[in-house]
Amino acid sequence: MIVGGYDTDDLTDRQNHVFRKLYNNPVANNNLLALNFLSYSVRKNFRCREFYNYEDDCDYLLEIKKEILDKYGIDLKELYT
Repeated sequence: MIVGGYDTDDLTDRQNHVFRKLYNNPVANNNLLALNFLSYSVRKNFRCREFYNYEDDCDYLLEIKKEILDKYGIDLKELYT
């Protein structure tokens, strides 16, 4: 699936899961967070030349406030266990 010029096939499975959770969230009025996450993750994967490395693959979320992550139903502790 290509969104905003980025291909979701270039994400790790976990990144893809998080992206879809952000993108399809009915609470969000816009998907800016999802698109920012997608573009950051794809660029990082290409820069590191790793598409199957799960170490810190969703580190973009560490910059997001907990209240926003809660709104999207993302628990970082659960994500990294």
